[in-house]
Amino acid sequence: MDIVKNNSKPEVLLVQAPPWGVRYPPLSLAYLAAALREAGIHTAVEDVNLNCYRECPETVRNDIWSDGRHTIVSKDAYHTVLQKHSPRAIDTFIEKVKEHSPKVIGFTINDFNRHTSNYLAEKIRAILPESKIVYGGPEVYTLLSKRELDSNHLEGDYAVVGEGEATIVELTLKVLSGIMDGPVPGVIELREEMDLSNYVRRTPITRLDTIPFPAFDMFGPLTSYYTGDASGEPTLPFLFSRGCVEKCAYCVDYKMNGVYRTRSPQNAYEEMVHIQKQYGVKSFEFIDLAMNGHPRRLKELCEMLIADQKHTGGIRFFSYAIVSDRLPQDLLHSLKAAGCTTIHFGFETASQNVLRRMNKSYSPEIAHNCLKASHTAGLQTCINLITGFPGETEEELDETIQFLRENAEYIAKVLNVSVCVLMPGTDINDMPEKFGVKPDGDDWTDEAGNDLATRRAKAIRLLEALDEIGIDVETVNFGPISSDPKRVPDILDFLLTNGVNLDRKQRRKIRNFKQLLEDKVKERNIIIDGLIESLKAARIDTKEFEEVREFGRQLEVTTKLLTSAVNAAKEHSAKLTQENQIQYEQLREERASVEELARVLLEEQALTNVAHDEIERLKAIITGLSDQCESAHRELEALRKTKMVRFASNIRGLIGRMKL
Repeated sequence: MDIVKNNSKPEVLLVQAPPWGVRYPPLSLAYLAAALREAGIHTAVEDVNLNCYRECPETVRNDIWSDGRHTIVSKDAYHTVLQKHSPRAIDTFIEKVKEHSPKVIGFTINDFNRHTSNYLAEKIRAILPESKIVYGGPEVYTLLSKRELDSNHLEGDYAVVGEGEATIVELTLKVLSGIMDGPVPGVIELREEMDLSNYVRRTPITRLDTIPFPAFDMFGPLTSYYTGDASGEPTLPFLFSRGCVEKCAYCVDYKMNGVYRTRSPQNAYEEMVHIQKQYGVKSFEFIDLAMNGHPRRLKELCEMLIADQKHTGGIRFFSYAIVSDRLPQDLLHSLKAAGCTTIHFGFETASQNVLRRMNKSYSPEIAHNCLKASHTAGLQTCINLITGFPGETEEELDETIQFLRENAEYIAKVLNVSVCVLMPGTDINDMPEKFGVKPDGDDWTDEAGNDLATRRAKAIRLLEALDEIGIDVETVNFGPISSDPKRVPDILDFLLTNGVNLDRKQRRKIRNFKQLLEDKVKERNIIIDGLIESLKAARIDTKEFEEVREFGRQLEVTTKLLTSAVNAAKEHSAKLTQENQIQYEQLREERASVEELARVLLEEQALTNVAHDEIERLKAIITGLSDQCESAHRELEALRKTKMVRFASNIRGLIGRMKL
């Protein structure tokens, strides 16, 4: 994608650094670009993420972009991997930035791409020291919650907190004018230590209809993104609302997005028609936190889509929703008739006690009614599950498993099984004493005795139950797991839990193998311990058997070495793949040169053949002319002889007459 869309240079460049999804353009940048353009500020967008994805070999794509989880490679090593495997995408981007010198460069950052954004920002800072670098996105809120929103964690000048449309326009206008007269609401200046003395919170946008439609046209050909939805159709993201009506204790999204607000049904309808006409897209992913937060407005939108089949016929969409009695049967049927195919519910648990601690507003009975009604309306229903929430007991997990058994026919898929994580800004992280949490990094514990190992064990038990029940699981998140597993069981956990696409049969095989391995290790240790005790009782030197135990420990070291060797082979394979690609490109160029030379030679040969034929024709003509000359010469000689004879005869006659 080109940075410059016309002859002038952009004043603002918005950047999506990797890794991020590649199914469709990032909606946040599309909204920001639209707001800047409406304000008359020449803006361009560069999706470095997509360009890196397209350049990287398949193995690296699977490691970094696998299933959108981005968990195979250590986050702080992303830029190293990408510089190695997609150097053209990064270098080309930096060259374009240098050439066009935008005054403001904006990055949208999250937990996964913060390090690569910093890496690109450092490169930009080296060539454009006067340009202002601005950050926005969910990671800004996370760093703010951790009190790490400073220049030591972000290479830039400003950070935008919360919604960015109005903020980025106001900040950019001040930067371009050169007059920074006072703080800009929603902006924090990045200094060596976080300083909120001049920070003024920006009020969320109340009337969402005032925000211009996302500028997807600024991302180049949208076909570069389309991997399509489950039906194979191209899909674009869509927002009907912002914020959430729930305040779940484990979630930070409702705090970042502010109070719940919806667009008018008319405005949402007009955008869907606009997208269908301009881009030819009929499939939408509603990325709302709670599509059903305002049931009346949602039903009005559905009725508009149903009534105007001329412009909206064939529209399909799927969305996220809260488990609630705000989804009555008539609304579900309207959703189905309007083109909704799937609803993703943030279900999480079926234990009433855990739901209460999570600050959920529904009961297991409401969850049952909601799932059954959605299924009856013809909608595919998917859910998320969380294990190990502070205070969760084994009995409470059993309640969830029993609920899943009783409602399996209404559940199409479990999108995610996750162990509970303390995310900065959430209630369970910021108020640990309220939830009985004893903070200790990732291995925090609670009053029920849950630690990281226990939470993972519960997740495995839940997965086994889902496998037995027959409900498919799309992804699993076991929380922080080393990206460099040292032991075979760790490697198996790594395969099971890091977003690798495995079906139930494959997961079962891995779990069985892991259990078999652990049983063998236990059996080995029991035998060795028994031998040592027997020998001690017999007063026999146990040194040799201690060496056997040491040999067992060395097996783990060997496993580590083998793992390193596998990783090294993988990297070497990727390197060879890249080198082969370069050689292949060189051979293609050489082949093209040879083919061009052959073509020229053939053309010259054809000309030579024509010239040869022409020479032969001329030679034949000359030969014919020579023959004609010879014949004429003979005729001339004969004529001359005839004339001479006649002349001599005439002379003789004249002489004879003179004698008389």
